[in-house]
Amino acid sequence: LSPAELTHPVFSLVRDNPTSVLWNRFPVFIHWGLDPVENEELPTQTLLRYSNREPAVIERELGEGKILVMTTPITEYGNVRGRKMWNSLLTGKPLPAFMLLTGIANYLTQTDSEFLNVQVGQTVSFENSLREYPETYQAFSPDEERLPSRVNSVSDQIRFRFTDQPGHYRLKGVFNREVVLRGFSANLESDVTDLTRIVPSELDSYLGVGRYQLARDKSEIQRQQGTTRRGQEFYPFVVILMMVVMAVEYLMSNRFYRD
Repeated sequence: LSPAELTHPVFSLVRDNPTSVLWNRFPVFIHWGLDPVENEELPTQTLLRYSNREPAVIERELGEGKILVMTTPITEYGNVRGRKMWNSLLTGKPLPAFMLLTGIANYLTQTDSEFLNVQVGQTVSFENSLREYPETYQAFSPDEERLPSRVNSVSDQIRFRFTDQPGHYRLKGVFNREVVLRGFSANLESDVTDLTRIVPSELDSYLGVGRYQLARDKSEIQRQQGTTRRGQEFYPFVVILMMVVMAVEYLMSNRFYRD
């Protein structure tokens, strides 16, 4: 591989570490020969070439998406039986291939421009060019009882900070008489949903020594649940209380209505 210019976003990591990328240590032996055709409806450009100037990575815009094609398999690694290896990009310590693949993945998923997964309570920021998106949105939270809120674009950005509930948030607006839907997800911290079994000493620190019952098998679970469900008999105390009330009522009635 022989990159001439590193201005494209797929080379973001390579651009930051130019001295660490020694492409000549990971040669390509075989590749498909493609001649990209220029098309106004399908813009195409060659992002990366080989040392023989043949295209290595080609980008084409299709609708609102982007397609990247590599002319040599990136999954070629180790000894391939029955045929000759196409390249050695993933042999040894494949730092250049790793940085290139990471840059391609970040570019295709647009992870550098928008974060669609945030933590609960974290402020969300969206790029919102008024040439492509509405100026105002209705924001719907995961709480069905909460009314939609109004969010305005400021300096071509949407900022939303009311992410107190975990779940999916939706933004709905109208641009050129068409409905535009955008969204993101607010997630709990990983330790909140950690189901790793804890030891009894941790239970003592949380609940207190002797303040809980630990069931180790099915029979103990049934016995302890049965005791909890039955509870204590309160009926005898109610009967005694009723007798006391009746006796007091009788004495009081004789006191005031003796004649």
